[in-house]
Amino acid sequence: MAEDNLNKNFESEIFTIPEEFYGAQRRAPVVKVESSSFKKDVGVPLPVPVSVPKRSNAKRSLNLSSPKFVITAIVILMVVVVGGFSYYYINQAQVARQKILDAQKPLPQPVVVPPVETIPTPPVEVPVEATSTPAVVTPQPVSFAVFPFKNYTKAADTDNDELTNIEEVIYGTLADKPDTDEDGFPDGLEVINLYNPLGFKPVKLIDSGKVKNYVNPTYNYSVLSPLTWVVQALDANNEQVIFSSDTGEFIEILVEDNPLKLSVSDWYLGQSPGVSASDLKTVTTKDGLVGILSPDGLAAYLPFEDRIFVIYYNIGLQAEVNFLATFKMMINSFKVGVSAMPVTEVNTTTSTVESAPSATSSNQ
Repeated sequence: MAEDNLNKNFESEIFTIPEEFYGAQRRAPVVKVESSSFKKDVGVPLPVPVSVPKRSNAKRSLNLSSPKFVITAIVILMVVVVGGFSYYYINQAQVARQKILDAQKPLPQPVVVPPVETIPTPPVEVPVEATSTPAVVTPQPVSFAVFPFKNYTKAADTDNDELTNIEEVIYGTLADKPDTDEDGFPDGLEVINLYNPLGFKPVKLIDSGKVKNYVNPTYNYSVLSPLTWVVQALDANNEQVIFSSDTGEFIEILVEDNPLKLSVSDWYLGQSPGVSASDLKTVTTKDGLVGILSPDGLAAYLPFEDRIFVIYYNIGLQAEVNFLATFKMMINSFKVGVSAMPVTEVNTTTSTVESAPSATSSNQ
């Protein structure tokens, strides 16, 4: 019994320290007790260690539905949105400010380089051998009296006597009677050849009272024109004179220089590329001047000494012309103070200016 009590006392003395006192880092050792009164070790069974749950170091799970989390998320979102808008507007303001500064910058001024004065080099005289023949270069004069060709038709001529209905009024003839004075010659043919279409005898057109004679004081030429037309010189030297009708059409006479005294055909062809001699027509005035007509028949070129007299019918923008017979009459009446210089013959067609009717007509 005594031994049992001893064992009980020993059991009450043996104990273990709880693991929480060691921070759950180590277990308490089993204590072995020796008694001096006994020579042998008394084996005491160790108590079964108490299992204490270890403290977990993992974070607690996040509760997304808690008010604290919701408020925090809203605050973070607002900060991000406000920061984004602030960055955008600040960046746009900087871009606009930079554009304004760029626009206010002065444009670069071009560098002006002073012109370099060039010193003219005196021409070098090359001796020419006595036996060599220098080449002769003939300069070609440039003229502004070569006009573009125009397409046109003749205005109404009821009686087909070469005078349009408007010209019948100018010369006092009948528009429905081709031979007003019944002398056997059409009215237009008589006007073109400087005869009075109302005369029963060989009466000149100048005596009809329907035309007037213009004399150029500078170049000493004269020409007939309708009495009702306005005559005007466009320059102080009388180089360009116009004879204006009331329809807007006019006939002008220009004076062109011909210092080389070229034939009128050569002079004209030199000014008209693409035109051949066969396109031209010759014309002879009553005073004996021999010239040419342009291919469209609206310009006559009459040579005299070192000049070319140009008689040009300007029809403007009209498609119908009213004064073809008057134009031919003015060409025929053109006179200069001395005889015309000879003109080189050209292989051209006959002039459209008809020959004058015979003065020995039975009615004249």
